[in-house]
Amino acid sequence: MAPLNKSHQFMQTRVMMQNTSGIILDAMESVVAFHTK
Repeated sequence: MAPLNKSHQFMQTRVMMQNTSGIILDAMESVVAFHTK
């Protein structure tokens, strides 16, 4: 039971990190598009 809970927490952390990196990439793309216009 404990390992399953830890693994679930790890997955949540990974998803959060992926979402955050996606947001950062989107922001960087917006900045680049704004500067190249």
